[in-house]
Amino acid sequence: NALMILKKEIDSLEAFSRRNNLNVFGICESTNEDYSACAQNIVDVLNEHSVRRTWSTNDVERAHRVGKDKNKHPRPLIVRFGRWGNKMAVVQDADLKQSLKGKGCQSSSRPYQTSESRN
Repeated sequence: NALMILKKEIDSLEAFSRRNNLNVFGICESTNEDYSACAQNIVDVLNEHSVRRTWSTNDVERAHRVGKDKNKHPRPLIVRFGRWGNKMAVVQDADLKQSLKGKGCQSSSRPYQTSESRN
């Protein structure tokens, strides 16, 4: 079916466009956070827990919260790194991941899917 082939191609292209993204859970959220505050927030957390390098907001292309604010738990952050290597530095740093886990945070490099591909 041609329509299904096109949908799969679109999903594949969207997944490729998210290759520099990292989903981060458990980072405290403040009221009215904007993109720059989210970027600074993730950089602060990375610098607090990383011993291998120093992070700056220049490493983060964009960061924003996902989902509706329910005031129960902090919403996940989607962080888009400027370089794939920066994302991989976070993903592959076992000490950083362990330190974040101890703080109640975790990350996932699995990209969010479109609503079509989740169904």
